[in-house]
Amino acid sequence: MSGHLNKQKICRDFLLPFVFSIGVMLSVDTLAMLGNFLGKTGYSGFLLIFLSAIIYLELLFQYKQLFNLFPGYSTDIEIVKDILGTIPGLFLFFVKIIAVIFLSTGLLVSSGFVFNEVFLYWFPNFAFAFILLGLLLGLQFLPDKAKLFFQIGFVGISIFGLLFLIIAGIIQTDPIIPTKSGGIDYAFMTTKLNILFLPLLLFIGFDLGFIGCNKSRELDSLRYNSIFSAVFFMCILFVLWGIISLANVTPQKLTSTTIPHMIAARNILGDIGRFTMGIIVISGSLAFVHTLFTVISKQGTIISKTIRLPKNINGSKILILSITLIIAGLMAAGLAGEEKLETFIRASLILWMISYTIMSLSYIISLSRPAQKKHINILFSKTKSLIFLLILVICILILIGTDDQSVLIVKFIGLSFLTSFILGIVFAYRDINGR
Repeated sequence: MSGHLNKQKICRDFLLPFVFSIGVMLSVDTLAMLGNFLGKTGYSGFLLIFLSAIIYLELLFQYKQLFNLFPGYSTDIEIVKDILGTIPGLFLFFVKIIAVIFLSTGLLVSSGFVFNEVFLYWFPNFAFAFILLGLLLGLQFLPDKAKLFFQIGFVGISIFGLLFLIIAGIIQTDPIIPTKSGGIDYAFMTTKLNILFLPLLLFIGFDLGFIGCNKSRELDSLRYNSIFSAVFFMCILFVLWGIISLANVTPQKLTSTTIPHMIAARNILGDIGRFTMGIIVISGSLAFVHTLFTVISKQGTIISKTIRLPKNINGSKILILSITLIIAGLMAAGLAGEEKLETFIRASLILWMISYTIMSLSYIISLSRPAQKKHINILFSKTKSLIFLLILVICILILIGTDDQSVLIVKFIGLSFLTSFILGIVFAYRDINGR
């Protein structure tokens, strides 16, 4: 009996990091980016997806090593604060708040439009978006076990929905678009180089698997294997869905539309495909917001202890409530659907990538600590990590510099840095001088 319970515990402890790691990757924005990307690159784009996965697996290894070097810490904020200081640590937290605010605004309103157009045309789309936001806020007041149950449900529905469409696309005997090898449009590379780096945005959020569930030093290896499996699984899922999309939608259509996933689903199974993708979009949006709400809540609790926030804002629930009100305000103001919001979303994802460079830098610095110098392979590890860090920085600069709204993205990122810097100074001062 005890052996059976132990297997159940191991299965649960493997599953929870998995569902939190891919909660962001399953969003409709990811599916849209994937479709637009493959519309331009064709089957050659799968190589870039694999290369992007390799970069993130290296980042995952660095995260694992850092958590092993700091076994008493449960979040990346604590690790960065210890190595680089309060300001960079707070920046990591600030990045997730920015991401959940702007991406959730777009995702929830998109879910409202999908519900209106696919399921109940008479139901106001904004009303549905507000209902989802209220539901997600309410979930944060439930016990941890209940929140984890909903997270598994949201992610599970999205995964099984995509697998259902993929299987249907594979067994379909008469695809609308004949399967053929695509090539990279080299003329496009000279004007829209950033499209080739979009796969780097597909795997953002893998790090949430380290934070979304309770820390257990005895399960570090299991947790790492779970997150590794999540990145590998999503890479394969992206490739399979990409192949099915290319077989059922013309590259021109994939590139020109904002809903390539919905068009592919409709072409595969007609109305059933539309309904299935509608469920995937709504469930994926719920998984995304619920993932970040849960992680921010946990990190907010840590920050209140390590950076000594005032007593009246110690509660993580107050933080989530404040974020919810901001999202509701942005939706009510009509920001969703505007081109500016899409730019803010891209900028938020790039900010998240910048936070990965901070973690990578922290790892490289940690290798120089006296306790690590005794290892023979330290030079190889530092060299490898520096190369990956340089690659990541170059990719970020290309994503920013080649974007149509590069100036606005630079302003957005600069303002985010300035805000987190000011807050970091305030909290660092409180940390040193007490309350």
